[in-house]
Amino acid sequence: MPNDGTEPLPWDTATSDEVIQDLQDAKVAGFEKLAEPGLDPEESVDFATFISGLSDEFDEQCTARHKHGAEKYGAGKFLTVDTLEEAMQEIVDLANYARYTYIRLRLLQESILGAVPTESPVVQTGFIKASEFTRPKEGK
Repeated sequence: MPNDGTEPLPWDTATSDEVIQDLQDAKVAGFEKLAEPGLDPEESVDFATFISGLSDEFDEQCTARHKHGAEKYGAGKFLTVDTLEEAMQEIVDLANYARYTYIRLRLLQESILGAVPTESPVVQTGFIKASEFTRPKEGK
């Protein structure tokens, strides 16, 4: 059932432990099909913890920017500003950032593909194993 906006989204209220538990339980919902073959369950948990941490980082940055804005402009300033106009301007900025990020991602992709042997699964599938992010690098 789609979320009609009255329910908080899972990442809005979930703790890291809940996200990890959801990923562990999700084999019933098909998560196992998305995991790479032979991926150690502990690596899945490490990756889930990493993603959950990024979500927490996003929340912290939103809170920090909100506090900074309240200190700089006043706590209720948004009530006296045309927030729709401000949002439209921000959306235009965001669209430009999306274009610039797309270009940078394509440059990164070309760089990665140029450095990877052509028989590599990365070149053939476009996917990088989650273990590349969760396994310690040799010599570290």
